[in-house]
Amino acid sequence: KSLAPKGWQALRKPKAVPLRDAQIQELHIRDFSVEDTVDQAVPDCDLAAFPADSERQQECVGKVAGKDAYNWGYDPFHYTVPEGSYATDPDGVARTVEFRRMVQALNGDGLRVVMDVVYNHTAASGQA
Repeated sequence: KSLAPKGWQALRKPKAVPLRDAQIQELHIRDFSVEDTVDQAVPDCDLAAFPADSERQQECVGKVAGKDAYNWGYDPFHYTVPEGSYATDPDGVARTVEFRRMVQALNGDGLRVVMDVVYNHTAASGQA
């Protein structure tokens, strides 16, 4: 099966605008793809009442972290593919094709896409 969805070879990025006019936003796949806030787990304490580095704030967030839909949504071991839970087939090439379809659709809506790759976000790479 080809990893290139129909029309991929002919894909043209939207024209870049001058940097002074650019609007740059960062998001992760989960925030982009989650349907609504039903999947968003919110701590039941006032986080702003604690210092950002306090043990109490971390404890409060930790209580809901396992129930939250938050996930950066990319697989840093296999760059340019979303994490398998976002694909119709996590074990096949579907996630590569689906990711490319998403990029195509965003480009079709006039949005340029830049993928921020952070190589040290994988435990498989080791500490070095």
